[in-house]
Amino acid sequence: MESKKVNIRTKFNRSSSFFESDCLLCLSPIPFQWTNKKKSMTLICEDCCQRLPYLGTSCRVCALPIATDSAICGHCLKDSPYYDRCIAAFHYEPPVNHFIADFKYQGKLQFINLLASKLVSKIKQSAKHEELMPDALIPVPLYPSKLKHRGFNQALEIAKHLGSSLNIKVYSGVAHRVKDTRQQSELDAKTRVSNLKNAFVLQGELPMHCAIIDDVVTTGSTANELARTLKAAGVKGVELWSLARAFEE
Repeated sequence: MESKKVNIRTKFNRSSSFFESDCLLCLSPIPFQWTNKKKSMTLICEDCCQRLPYLGTSCRVCALPIATDSAICGHCLKDSPYYDRCIAAFHYEPPVNHFIADFKYQGKLQFINLLASKLVSKIKQSAKHEELMPDALIPVPLYPSKLKHRGFNQALEIAKHLGSSLNIKVYSGVAHRVKDTRQQSELDAKTRVSNLKNAFVLQGELPMHCAIIDDVVTTGSTANELARTLKAAGVKGVELWSLARAFEE
């Protein structure tokens, strides 16, 4: 599905007290109304929402595609990462990758509710058959200069939504990025590991069960190094929650 440039048009219908917005993908009108004196608006219509690239059956540990849901793939059985489980809502492909890029690089935070709400549903579904929820959410930190340039940490914004929806505390000031690593997308899988070595430090106490929060998991190297740091500090259980999982089909 191709993503169209965001251009929300609103209009007021006085007779029904409803507004309308155009679906960002198919441009069909979407009705919404005031709720407790606040606008309730949906960015895409229900039909387009149903056609988003939701992540299908996947490995319980790394979330890569696998024939049986919640099973563990051969790679993770042989060389398991430091995090114990990965949950992602989407495959990182159009239009979700465009939504995340607009959110991450253009500051269009309106996409958080759309994407993170689907991740919340996936987490709740997984929790029915798994262990208890974690006690802390740890957003992947940005290096200070990158945070200053971007103006916000996308992982923290996602964590805030998840924490509010799932009633889990967000520990935003515990993990710090102390190494200005090269852009991971520019590196091969082996170089990514060395690029991130000792990139994070922890300051403060953490519960024994935590979830790392990020926008996209590609190779998982960033989350794996943070998970290694958490476990070295005594955290027993580490999950990885992400909006999307990138992989080649």
